[in-house]
Amino acid sequence: MAAGSLALAGVSSLKALNTWISVIDGNIAGTQKTAYKETRISLSTDLETDTTYKTYKGYSITLPSSTLLVSNTQILSYEQGTLADSDDLGHLALNGRGYFVVENEKGQRFATRDGEFHFDNSGFLVTAQGLKVLSAAQDYINIPTSDVFSLRANGTTSGLDSYGEHELMIVDLPQSNHLRYSQYGSTVFDIGNYVPINFTSDFSKTMDGINPYLVNKSYQKNYVQDEANSRITIDTTTDTNALISSHRFTDFNNYARFQASTAASGSGFSSFGFTFGQSDMTNDISDGGFGAGVYQTSTGQYKLGIFEGTASGSILDEVNIPNLDPSKQYDLSLKTNNGVATVTLSETVGGASYNVSFDIPKGAYENTYVSLGTFDRATLDSITGLTTATGGTVELTELKIRESNKTNYSNILITGGTADSLGTEVCQRYLEKSTSSLSDSIPLLGQVQKVFSALSKIISVSNSQTDELNGLIR
Repeated sequence: MAAGSLALAGVSSLKALNTWISVIDGNIAGTQKTAYKETRISLSTDLETDTTYKTYKGYSITLPSSTLLVSNTQILSYEQGTLADSDDLGHLALNGRGYFVVENEKGQRFATRDGEFHFDNSGFLVTAQGLKVLSAAQDYINIPTSDVFSLRANGTTSGLDSYGEHELMIVDLPQSNHLRYSQYGSTVFDIGNYVPINFTSDFSKTMDGINPYLVNKSYQKNYVQDEANSRITIDTTTDTNALISSHRFTDFNNYARFQASTAASGSGFSSFGFTFGQSDMTNDISDGGFGAGVYQTSTGQYKLGIFEGTASGSILDEVNIPNLDPSKQYDLSLKTNNGVATVTLSETVGGASYNVSFDIPKGAYENTYVSLGTFDRATLDSITGLTTATGGTVELTELKIRESNKTNYSNILITGGTADSLGTEVCQRYLEKSTSSLSDSIPLLGQVQKVFSALSKIISVSNSQTDELNGLIR
């Protein structure tokens, strides 16, 4: 190996040493951070074979390889930190595997074990940076001031009389050594642009998937949870703008099971279904977007259809269906795939199936919001040839939220999306301590100093040899 190569190897090794120092500094700073996970660095050499070279004076120097490398920097993601008591109701800790999922104002999701949460002025459970905490159905956790917030060990809320219980989303990150620190610090990890949604609720325990606070808090009064019968009653008699629970999708396959109220012709139940293609979480689709589902005209005719909800909206496709039997449950699904939107209605047990589909340019709905609920009556009435019935109720008994065509995503695996599915305990009024300690980190600085001294000598020898060789050449 030439002297110059030896010097370059030494400089490259110093860069690896600098990374090592940065990791140690981060661990020292992280000793005081909630749920910080100690980061360890693995140092190795490159893959060159042992090299022997002779100086001009005849000395032989053998190096095992040329360069010190950082082979792996690993965050010890699942090493459990000690749990410490806290007096704050919003402070949560995970005892076991998993991460909370939080979201910023741009809809980007992040994973964290730092449960030092609090409630903001609007009642949302948020991080210190203002990121909103997500439920298992990827709704926000919102606690009205009239409710008292408490949490069960499985991560399910308790005592939320205003709009029903929700369960915290707890996800597994199997590739923990690939975690990336986010812009929000070393305890909040970047997990890509989205978390794939795969969720089912029968409302026997929670109201996950039904969150009027995402659209408009005033709609809360239209929803009544009946835990005993595992159903949600949606009352649209006084306010038909009752959209609920918005999610951002590209392709999706969503499903709802429901019953409609008894109604005279042209009154009572008016509409129920999905809206999609919304740029924002909103109940007003008159300025864009699409609607798909069941609606009743003012003459009493029930229809299944897809319509465009612009100011000059139009029916894209529809079929007439028999009157809905209030003693029966119906399954309504909406699926979009590569530009084709399909809405299907069928009786839950042994009934006929009705199917309507329509080609919609994919760009008109991809990466937009999808909502479930009753259609805005004013929007329906503005569509050419469609005047709807007034008011009514819908009883919702099951909801499935699915994101389809998502086979590749960034470093996150939902194995049920809850603490129960991971065998993890959620502890309220606790915080998880850092797994990093000064007793581990300080001694490493001494090792760094020794390696630095050795590398400095190697570079010095190389430079001296280079000077001598240059002198001989001259």
